[in-house]
Order: sequence, then C-alpha cells, then structure tokens
Amino acid sequence: MLNDLFVEVNIELLLCAACLRPSNSFHAFDKQKLLRLAQFYPKEFSTSESLLLAYQLDKYILDMRSDKRFSKLNRLGDLSRMLFETKKHNIYPLVYLLLKLALLLPFTAPL
Repeated sequence: MLNDLFVEVNIELLLCAACLRPSNSFHAFDKQKLLRLAQFYPKEFSTSESLLLAYQLDKYILDMRSDKRFSKLNRLGDLSRMLFETKKHNIYPLVYLLLKLALLLPFTAPL
C-alpha cells in the first residue's frame, strides 16, 4: 500500500513536470499542474512565493510563445540553457527554480 502511494506521487510529479516541456510552442503548458508541482516543494515555495509563481507563469508563457529563440526547443535541458543564455532566468526566477527541480526529478523525490 505504501509503495502504491510513492508510485502515485512519482507519476503525478512527472506529469506535472511534463507541463514545462517547450516542444510545439509549449503545447503541454498547464499552469494549474505547475502550481501543483510547486506544492510538492513547500521549502522552496512558500504561500507568497506560490502566488508570485502563478503571476510569473502567466507572463512566462506569453513571453516564451512570442520569442522565436524558444520556438525550436524540445527538451527541458535546452529550455534551461536558453533561459540562462537570454537572462530570462532572472525575469522568471521561480519558474526557473521549478524547471531546475523538474530536471532533478529522475534522481530525487521531494521530502
């Protein structure tokens, strides 16, 4: 029974993280699932930071879809690199933190 809970949580984490994928003009983007992903990391996302994350996600997706430099990206690692190279990681620091956590998912689970 406990193993089933861990499997369910891991599946939910991966499904939420998949919403960050940049492929097809960020087709998989789902703000609610990304906010859910942040809830798994309460030490990184306080209540006020979660509200700010919601605001950043709204601006972020509009920016990403309108910036041609991001249109050909397919992988989270490529997205992370491009955000850093374009300095947009400074504009969307909480989205960038969420992305970094998503990149670590295959190796760790939130505590």
